[in-house]
Amino acid sequence: MSKLDDELAVLADLSPAQLRDKWHSVEGAAAPSVPPALLRRLTAQRLQERRHGRLPVLYRGLIVHHGEAYPGEHEAIVDEELWDAVQARLASNASGPSRRLRHQHPSLLTGQVFDGDEGRAMSPSHATKSRRRYRYYVTRSDQVDGARAWRLSAHDLGQLVCSNVAERLLDQQFVMGLAGGSTADAEQLQKANAEADMAAATLRSGSGHAKAELLSVLLRQVRLHEDRIEAEIDPTAVRERLVIAGEAGALLEPTIITIPSVRVRRGHQLRLIVPGPEVGRSNPARRDAKLTSIIAEAHQARQLVLANPQHSLAQIAREHGRCRTRLGKLVALSCLAPDIVTAIVQGKQPAHLTASLLTSMPLALSWAEQRRELGLA
Repeated sequence: MSKLDDELAVLADLSPAQLRDKWHSVEGAAAPSVPPALLRRLTAQRLQERRHGRLPVLYRGLIVHHGEAYPGEHEAIVDEELWDAVQARLASNASGPSRRLRHQHPSLLTGQVFDGDEGRAMSPSHATKSRRRYRYYVTRSDQVDGARAWRLSAHDLGQLVCSNVAERLLDQQFVMGLAGGSTADAEQLQKANAEADMAAATLRSGSGHAKAELLSVLLRQVRLHEDRIEAEIDPTAVRERLVIAGEAGALLEPTIITIPSVRVRRGHQLRLIVPGPEVGRSNPARRDAKLTSIIAEAHQARQLVLANPQHSLAQIAREHGRCRTRLGKLVALSCLAPDIVTAIVQGKQPAHLTASLLTSMPLALSWAEQRRELGLA
């Protein structure tokens, strides 16, 4: 019986779940999505390589002694260059659902996003619900230091940055400036505009990885603020990408693209939106009867609690036949910022602000936070 058969015999009685655990203990990663029989064989092969560790190095003319590889007396069957190329191909072809998801939907701005509080770095994160993956950028935990962390949709930010950078690349004045202005060679300028068109097309309709690769070259950083996004373009990198000749070592001023935007809570998500032209206009009043009723009920609940300072909330709810949870929620809503209450009563609240949203979301203590979360900043 071969050593591989020995390993298979050891793994024969393991259930699929135990096999996945075994793979994780060996590889330090989730098991690939393959049938149990194939997973059992793959695990046996990995165990054999880990325990005996000789076969791969023998191919390369090496021999293992006490865990260290030394040059052997035999000739290498595979040269190092071919070995490295094969290992790289195997790594790139690795399967599994998490890898496929990363391949299809990469985070476009990894390592380039900084929040508005002293420029703290933000890293990609995600949450999965009903087999759908929601991607975010969050302030790195090692940089929070007690201050409020930022968290926003990676999809929204990626779309805004891609569309605005693409628009700037299609600006012929911008390209002409990189090429030397009015002194630019006409043929060179034509080629540069053609390259810019291709780069803009990639940012608008290319694959996720193509967009991420291009943004990593063209952008220095993306800085988030309460009312805008600032994307800093590296003009030297853009010039090289567009194959524009320039003086060696010449320093160019960075180009800052300012994108007006606001963070708005939609249900349980914090979305990033661009204010449209209608933001500057006065919207017609559209009073929501349910919202105004909730506000009135909240102030009644507040008066009820203030009239019974010696009783707990539970006691007040029991004595007046009220639901303690709802009573507590109404008392919290009575602490809304005065201007938010005025906007609701006058019917000038944002379209997404409904009675259901107001009663289901946790209410911030700060009036400024309330305005931002409800879209009234």
